[in-house]
Amino acid sequence: MKPLMRLRLIVAAMLIVTAMLNGSQPSHAQTPSSTAQAMLYRYYNAINLRDFATAYSLWVNPTQSYESFSSGFADTALVQPYFGTYQINSFGLSATLRIPTVLLGYQIHGVVVSYFGCFTVAVDSFSRWRIMDADFRWLSNTQVPDVATIRNLLEIDCFHIPTTVTATYRPQLFTSAGQGALLAYYKAINYRDYATAYAMWLHPLPGPKPNGAPAQDYRPNYTDYVAGYGDTVYVNLYMGDYVETGASAGHSYLNGLLPAVLVGQHTDGSFVAYYGCYVMGFLTDPPGAYGIVSGRFLPLVKDAPLGQLILQYLNFDCTTLNLQY
Repeated sequence: MKPLMRLRLIVAAMLIVTAMLNGSQPSHAQTPSSTAQAMLYRYYNAINLRDFATAYSLWVNPTQSYESFSSGFADTALVQPYFGTYQINSFGLSATLRIPTVLLGYQIHGVVVSYFGCFTVAVDSFSRWRIMDADFRWLSNTQVPDVATIRNLLEIDCFHIPTTVTATYRPQLFTSAGQGALLAYYKAINYRDYATAYAMWLHPLPGPKPNGAPAQDYRPNYTDYVAGYGDTVYVNLYMGDYVETGASAGHSYLNGLLPAVLVGQHTDGSFVAYYGCYVMGFLTDPPGAYGIVSGRFLPLVKDAPLGQLILQYLNFDCTTLNLQY
């Protein structure tokens, strides 16, 4: 498969992937740690898919048994990681790096637990990145840190990790109804339950629009939709704050806009990232449930992105995308 086709297919059908707003693709240089970050993305992607054996195998000399490791995630529905720029260890051994990290753990009982700290990673005898150690501190059991706090935590000195930090939190409930719907949507996709995910797209409304045009269906073709995920292992979803717009004339189903960054892992281990927005509205079946009206996403980087880059695009202005509704 050609690289450009794969770039499009990871979000093909479910999204409208366009050229950049100014006609050019952004250039975001990645540090040499990007391969180590890719390993850490794969680590948490495996955990989120309940493939604990694969995740456990990425540790060098783990300090806990496999049973203890896997049972530690019994109450965890999803881990969302942010990875900062690598820091070379104090002995100057360039093959051993420390990577500042912020983790948001979505629990099965509905709360989000947050942590900050660092991973120590190294290259093994087969030139593969592996986890040597991890040192993390608890941040909150109920609140999600805001963008500024996460960005600051990605700049900590991994050789002198602070015991406590000053943090501010997002003013709205992170898992608002619109955000919760998108979390469920990508959970279905990542578990290859495409029928459930597809059903979360809004059906076209019957009758003409106010301007006399027929109702439009922004849903992709189902066959193409499924095929678009053929070489996708996992899609990481990072969401900005939900912007409630409410209904408008002729569009009573509308509710809001949701900026997001998508980080996809391919079957060959490569990564690709997009940024953009979803238009969210209300489904008719079941009545009142949230669904996707449309979406438009643009290429961000062909790599496992730094956390700082993700944060930069979570406050993206959705109104600049000429979204369809």
